[in-house]
Amino acid sequence: MTNKQGGTLLTNGSSYTTPPLATTTTYWVDNTLSYPGDVEFTGQTYHSGTAYSGSGNTNSNVEFDVLGNATLVSVKVYTDTPGDREIQLKNSAGTVLNSLLVNIPIDSSRVTLNFPLVPGTNYELTTNPIVNNSSFGFNGPRLRRSSTGVTYPYQVANVISLTGSNQGGSFYYYFYDWEVQEPSYVCVSDRVPVVADITTGIGAINTNDGILVYPNPASYEVTVEFAEATVATVELTDLSGRVIKTQNIALSTPGTAKLDLTGIAKGSYQLRILSDKSESVKRITVK
Repeated sequence: MTNKQGGTLLTNGSSYTTPPLATTTTYWVDNTLSYPGDVEFTGQTYHSGTAYSGSGNTNSNVEFDVLGNATLVSVKVYTDTPGDREIQLKNSAGTVLNSLLVNIPIDSSRVTLNFPLVPGTNYELTTNPIVNNSSFGFNGPRLRRSSTGVTYPYQVANVISLTGSNQGGSFYYYFYDWEVQEPSYVCVSDRVPVVADITTGIGAINTNDGILVYPNPASYEVTVEFAEATVATVELTDLSGRVIKTQNIALSTPGTAKLDLTGIAKGSYQLRILSDKSESVKRITVK
């Protein structure tokens, strides 16, 4: 929750303690909620074709375009040889933007990357041949690739498009079932006024004033009940302090007075009751 006065942020949180106030002050409050972005999956879902993980000097990739800000959360990999690989995200110039050294066990597993993605073309997801050589003795990562069932592009609309590989469009290399998350988003409610009332004036301000206001909420009229004889003025004001209606009351004995609410818009109001002895403020709702 955010409290604002005159456009200036005062605090974030569920409560706010005002400084000492000399006059009635209106604060504006809104509610801010953050929601995680949508999570979607793309790329070839499963390895397709022979179980061969490959060897030799070929270190291949998946090439892709980023259409909107996102995070590459994780990918699935398959191998018949456990060991260390460094997964690399490169831009179109071949610069490594992000990397992760991970020990991949035999068979299939999901690797958490959390690589941020920004719009651009000709990115590639690949492995580090130096680490591959250290682990296996050759450039290739011994991760399975598909040679059947490959149908580029693989896409999440307006987010990412996997367009091919450096070995052509008939092969799909290494990284399956991409988990992609869009940015979180924030929802802010309309600001509503909250009034801190300061009551001053004739006589004492009596919180136990013997004045009852009912019903509340009210529809067509509201009753003001006095515990003793009184001469008073009742003002109906909106939360900004603007006077909507005024009524004079003179009671020679304890009794009630009716305030007509016909034509008053629905919402929150204040009844300011000024007598020769005190001043009271009551909050009412017109429904």
